Amino acid sequence: MKNKFIYKVAVIGAGYIGSVLSGILACKGCKVYAIDINQKIVDSLNKGESPINEKGLNELINEAVSDGSLVASNEFSLVKECDVVLITVGTPLMEDGKANEDAINQVISNLEPYLKDHQLIILKSTVPPFTTDKLATHIRKFADVYVAFCPERLAEGNAIKECLNIPIVVGGINEESSYHAEKFWRETIGVDVIQMNNARSAELVKLADNAWIDLNIAIAFELAKLADKLGIDILPVIQAANSLPKGASNVNILLPSVGVGGYCLTKDPWFLNAFAESFGSNFKTAITSREVNEESPIYAANKLDKVIKKELNISNSCDIEIGILGLSFKNNTGDCRFTPTIKFIENLSSKNYKLKIYDPYIKKEDYQLFNFKNVKVVNSVEEVMSNSAVLAFLTGHKQFQKIKLSNLKKYLIKGAIVFDGRIYFSNEDIKMIKDSGFIYQGIGR
Repeated sequence: MKNKFIYKVAVIGAGYIGSVLSGILACKGCKVYAIDINQKIVDSLNKGESPINEKGLNELINEAVSDGSLVASNEFSLVKECDVVLITVGTPLMEDGKANEDAINQVISNLEPYLKDHQLIILKSTVPPFTTDKLATHIRKFADVYVAFCPERLAEGNAIKECLNIPIVVGGINEESSYHAEKFWRETIGVDVIQMNNARSAELVKLADNAWIDLNIAIAFELAKLADKLGIDILPVIQAANSLPKGASNVNILLPSVGVGGYCLTKDPWFLNAFAESFGSNFKTAITSREVNEESPIYAANKLDKVIKKELNISNSCDIEIGILGLSFKNNTGDCRFTPTIKFIENLSSKNYKLKIYDPYIKKEDYQLFNFKNVKVVNSVEEVMSNSAVLAFLTGHKQFQKIKLSNLKKYLIKGAIVFDGRIYFSNEDIKMIKDSGFIYQGIGR
């Protein structure tokens, strides 16, 4: 009887990336074993529940578990049943700016007894160039396997759609490895595959992507600071600048906000610079963008502090109640990893303001990240707004975008400040806010 699964796949590390890949591959005709040392993640998946808050993923995983195409476990021995092994564990930032590869090394150690000839091993963890080659040299002592690197390029909040549409980059340690990696992705996900000449080129793609994004955001933030000095709105400036054709597309400056967060952007530029330093060079733009973007939540909090002191007729900051909407680093997700809102809230807390915080997407335990003095967790948008002298939008969650500005009068105190950290209110919205007797402030606005 022919196997009904086109591939048997082990996904090692079932976190933000691994869980998405597990669900999609299982629903694309693969038998997937999601292997993770975190028992909570394993239990969640086997109940048919997504371990992360990602649009559409819960339904995908529930379907895959129900039909038997997805099984979660902490047993690495399942690898011997598989044709393909995807490694998606984290690579944290070390103090010297290099990638901490301990998790990858531990995975390889656990895999060694179960490797077999002609398996395809794909590394998706973000690493500096030459890591895949080094890894392959070691594991090929145990079996004649194919080894390739495929950078993870998904963004939280839209991961499933992006996985099914964004081209997949492949770089093998040899032609055979590249061939089998490309074949796997074409026969499963079915998207375009960009084949690099080698693994180290593919490794550099991920670092190049995130260096560009981080630098682009830093440019937007620096422009916003200048716009604040000039007393102009930076958004139409960016919109007009982006109309200029350049190369194969247009200039594409991103939008300023309270800062950059997440697991990748906050560390990958440092990886790039540390790797350059290993060759006696450096990557100055990566260093600069990190320094600029790490400053942005402090700048935003200080700007709000100045506006409060200038516009509100209250002598003591402890009499000011600030409502905070949104804690995650990205719109419409609950991901609080390295979120810039922590620095923003900590800064205002240190100035003795009273803060009420709420985010409908994050887990209860994530509120511990904001456990500063004078910070109170509330349970609804209405509680955040009620009797607040300041309403600060730190994310642009859909739920927050649907708030009727005409209702602000029902909740905020007279003459309150509306601080726009990531909603990007339109000119019409800003006029409505001001016509209601409130003060509008944004980043570069």
